[in-house]
Amino acid sequence: MLQTLQLISPIFGVALIGYVAGRAGVIDEHGIRGLSRFAFRIAIPAMLIRAVSELELSFEWELLTVYFGGTFLVFGAGILAGRLLFRHAPDRRVVFGFGSAFSNNLMVGIPFVQAAFGDAALLPLYIILSIHGPVLYMVGTSLLRAARGAAESEPASLPTAVLRSQVRNPIFVALAIGFALNLTGIRLMGPVDTVASMLGAAAIPATLFTLGASLAGYRIAGELDQAAVLIGLKNLLHPLVVYALAFHVFALDPVWSAVTVAMAAMPMGINAYLFASDSEVLAPTMAASVVASTGVSVVSLSLLLLLLP
Repeated sequence: MLQTLQLISPIFGVALIGYVAGRAGVIDEHGIRGLSRFAFRIAIPAMLIRAVSELELSFEWELLTVYFGGTFLVFGAGILAGRLLFRHAPDRRVVFGFGSAFSNNLMVGIPFVQAAFGDAALLPLYIILSIHGPVLYMVGTSLLRAARGAAESEPASLPTAVLRSQVRNPIFVALAIGFALNLTGIRLMGPVDTVASMLGAAAIPATLFTLGASLAGYRIAGELDQAAVLIGLKNLLHPLVVYALAFHVFALDPVWSAVTVAMAAMPMGINAYLFASDSEVLAPTMAASVVASTGVSVVSLSLLLLLLP
């Protein structure tokens, strides 16, 4: 138990400092935006390019089957819960399902998985991370358009739009560059490697601080009963379903199995709120759920480390 607390406390400790700083006004909205841009456009890409370029690559299709199979089962459970428990309209059900399945695999996932499982966990972590956002957004947007009766309108444009948005995404680009360098045998050397290492060292603390400061701008308000159901789906059901697939259906490497479960156990990502806000439905509920899910994950991730083999 003490070892688990020693692992968890620095991760959420930095986020808590960011939260307090945001609430106290030590860092304002402009400062948070600037730090966020540094973290996501410079520091994290530098860390990812360097780390991925040095990985010993291997691949198992079962990894994606386990993670995304469990993720879409929970997505469906969220849609069903929105319909049966809250009588949501079809488009609101989609947003509800999206929130139940979208993990914070970047801000919390990277530091948690790396600290918990070491370098052996980096490859499956980055494989999932590289397609997590595009896949969830493509499915969520497709379902939303279908729910609003727009599925017949330019159906071929959606993959293109998602791909275009990812090409402008620094995280996706950094992962692509890292894998390309790895496959071609090119390595960062000399001053370039030193600069990437220095920037990468700032990535995790800057990201966690930004997470906390950003959450300070959201309030736990709105339909708290819906937030409670979303937390149950995201923080509990999602990792349980992926655990069943990883350890009782497929025969993945034990570390890879642990990574899939850990990624599923991550709290709800801020993207769930952004998706709801862009869709103009359930935004207050998603904002409250993101904050509450992150707080609950302090306990749920601690329990996860005790339960994983």
